[in-house]
Amino acid sequence: MFLWASLAWAFFTDGIGIWTKKIITQRLQVLQHLLPAMESLYLRILDEVGLRYRNDLLHSLHLIVSAAKPLTVDNLSIALASRDRRDGLRDIDPRLNVQAFFRSACPHLIKIGKTGMVTLVHLSCKDYLIGAPMMNNKPNNSHIDAVTANLEMGLDCLSYLALDGFATHDLGIACEQHKFLSYAYEYWFHHLEGRNDLAEDIWHYLSRLFDLSTKRVRWYDSSEFVLRLWHHNLYRLFESGVKPPFQLDLNITDTCGDHFIHVVVTNMRKLPLEAMRFLTSLGLDINGRTRFRQALLHRCIREWQGEQDLTILREESGETQKETTEPFASEKVLYEILSFPGVGPDVVDV
Repeated sequence: MFLWASLAWAFFTDGIGIWTKKIITQRLQVLQHLLPAMESLYLRILDEVGLRYRNDLLHSLHLIVSAAKPLTVDNLSIALASRDRRDGLRDIDPRLNVQAFFRSACPHLIKIGKTGMVTLVHLSCKDYLIGAPMMNNKPNNSHIDAVTANLEMGLDCLSYLALDGFATHDLGIACEQHKFLSYAYEYWFHHLEGRNDLAEDIWHYLSRLFDLSTKRVRWYDSSEFVLRLWHHNLYRLFESGVKPPFQLDLNITDTCGDHFIHVVVTNMRKLPLEAMRFLTSLGLDINGRTRFRQALLHRCIREWQGEQDLTILREESGETQKETTEPFASEKVLYEILSFPGVGPDVVDV
């Protein structure tokens, strides 16, 4: 209630230089029609934003709402300037004075902290913006589709990373000199997570990070790059990545020394079969080894044997085994792995 009263009072007094009876009457009439709910107040405040501010304000709100962490004034300014997704760094012109703009366009709903961090006045404001597209049986003109905003933010980040002007820059130096780069580098995976349905659109920007002479990705270790794409469920991008002229190698190892196929199969009882078939069709070695020189087939046999041994011990001790739909799940996994073309049956235990 305190927040509602504070915002209502700020809205009531906004832009008033000299009070007159007429102005007071008008403002009181507005307040009388406000419902005692934050949504009605947010709706009224945003509807009062002037047309010349509206587009830039909505773009700003999209970025603020979708950001994985609060953006600084400088970051937001560059992100706004990057919305056209140009090719060159020189084309990015952050001409908008964000602080002055928010003071003029919507001073009550957007806060700028002492460190320059930009946030909404309250979490309920974000809930309102991404909530119902209709308010009081009327279209909510400030409604933000959270899924679309998140996607657009990811593409903005990726297109910014791919700017031609960064091609020869060291990452650390570039992040110091160019605001928003650090955020874009770290969070584009997060914003685009799981969007395999848009692999072609994402690849349009991602392909520009490749150095075709070295087959390396700008600023990313090749193994790290492959693993991050997998962990963020963007494996469909590999289809374009393994083709010439990029020739991304999927047969990498993680920091523990385990082949990528073992990262894919983190749970032997529930294989991501569709992904496994897709990745092996692109050249991923189904016989890749762990740091202990174990292949998938070897791991599966060991787990299967362990399951059987555990069952025998339970029977001997009189322990009642919980019923499962697949009492020997590892046996099923064994047959699934054996069905893959090229799987090596001559696994050596070392």
